[in-house]
Amino acid sequence: MTSLDLAFGATGLLALVGGLLAVTTRHVVHAALWLVVALLGVAGSLLVLGSELVSLVLVLVYVGAIVVLVLF
Repeated sequence: MTSLDLAFGATGLLALVGGLLAVTTRHVVHAALWLVVALLGVAGSLLVLGSELVSLVLVLVYVGAIVVLVLF
């Protein structure tokens, strides 16, 4: 296993845990913050795979716009 495999597994685990906690929490604000963690995990996975543009768009559109709308 290379370091990229370990980084991909770690970011995938981060996305999985963040997604599960976003779905199971009872507070809307906490769910939005866990959604940010899950989306950053997916963006990290995309960075490890070498897709920088898709990762940047994911962070800008989803984390920057949709989650902010949920919080406000």
